[in-house]
Amino acid sequence: MSKIAIVGLGYVGLPLAIQFVRSGVSVIGLDIDNAKVAAVNAGQSYIKHITSETIARSLRTDALWLPPISAALLRLKP
Repeated sequence: MSKIAIVGLGYVGLPLAIQFVRSGVSVIGLDIDNAKVAAVNAGQSYIKHITSETIARSLRTDALWLPPISAALLRLKP
């Protein structure tokens, strides 16, 4: 199974992640907003045109993984 990462789970990133999962691609979704990550991991949608059932179905496939991003990672310097 192919794997991709999507950075940002807003109005573009989350629908894109869902579509990749539907296509059989494993997706790691990243967002600095831990509330969004927690909502999706709980199977809840915060976007009108994506149902909570769609999110829950994607999570059940184990092809969608949304780990929380530690605030420490955001402070890394090159």
